[in-house]
Amino acid sequence: DNKTLLEWAVEDNETACSFEVEKSTDGQNYSLAAIVFGNDQPEKANYSFFEKVNNQKTLYRIKLVNKDKTALYSPVVEIIPAV
Repeated sequence: DNKTLLEWAVEDNETACSFEVEKSTDGQNYSLAAIVFGNDQPEKANYSFFEKVNNQKTLYRIKLVNKDKTALYSPVVEIIPAV
């Protein structure tokens, strides 16, 4: 069973409402893989997400949704499972 693990840290955590993990196989069309909720702590926080994957390349990005409803996207990460 192949699994993908994404881990990220947030410095200014108190403004974060949620993190939407999005994935794509073509880099154009992204779908929601999970929502990870912020923990409302003012200090730095660490977050993670994992899922089973098949044997194809998958692209991931994280959409940070702030409490004021503004959003920022992370850089795209490409995962190519070992065969």
